[in-house]
Amino acid sequence: MAFQFGGRPVTIERIRNSAKARLNRLRWRMPSHHVRSAYGPRLTKRPNDLTFRFSVTGTYGKLIPDVLDGIGERFVFLDIGANAGIFSLVAASKGLCEKVVSIEPVPRTFATLVENIALNEAWKIVPLCGAISDMNTPLVALTYNARHSGASQISDRSSAATVVAPVLPLALLDAVLGGNGRVIVKIDVEGHEVNVLKALNGAGFFARVTDVIIEVSAFTGGGADHAAATKNVLQSMGFAERTTPKQGSKVHYDAHFVRKAVGPT
Repeated sequence: MAFQFGGRPVTIERIRNSAKARLNRLRWRMPSHHVRSAYGPRLTKRPNDLTFRFSVTGTYGKLIPDVLDGIGERFVFLDIGANAGIFSLVAASKGLCEKVVSIEPVPRTFATLVENIALNEAWKIVPLCGAISDMNTPLVALTYNARHSGASQISDRSSAATVVAPVLPLALLDAVLGGNGRVIVKIDVEGHEVNVLKALNGAGFFARVTDVIIEVSAFTGGGADHAAATKNVLQSMGFAERTTPKQGSKVHYDAHFVRKAVGPT
């Protein structure tokens, strides 16, 4: 399958081969300093990064691992806002997981993601550097702080933005994810969740999405209105929030939404 990206023809085979070649090149220079996280996978040490410390100590909680452990059939995991890849790596370690597609827009963080994939030899993971958005633009600007890499946000304020990332075409996602089977989506994009959901709704694979694990926050993207909008958009798309314990506080938490069963007419 071929499509246009950046004015050039691209095939899924070329993307896969390029990614695997890069990962293999990294194997001979494995990071000499790494640590095993509370979730199992090893991570390249970034002691000054709060996001790294949260991953090592297990501060992000067990919601995502528990959801994945409860999947009883083969699935593909789509990680939007993967950061250094802790939950991509957790998903890849599951026997029923066929593939992981990890999307991270910040180039410096993406480089760490690729290193962690190689460190764990997690070859199920296909890393893509870019953003998912319904914004009608080929590029988005983001804030970036190395002391908390997971707090990067898409920003329309040029003075606050420090990095630029391409908006990935939905045709690319459709090609990489393949044409059948269950898809589990995790979204953590610091206030851009509604935009991501609206974009994904136009993708061919979206009908196969059965579960969405997403950050619902009154701290990012417009406060309480953003949190309500996130839930409303998911409900309008046919998803219901699980009543299982949430991970976080009442106003900033990770939640698990499942696609509602369609009954007989």
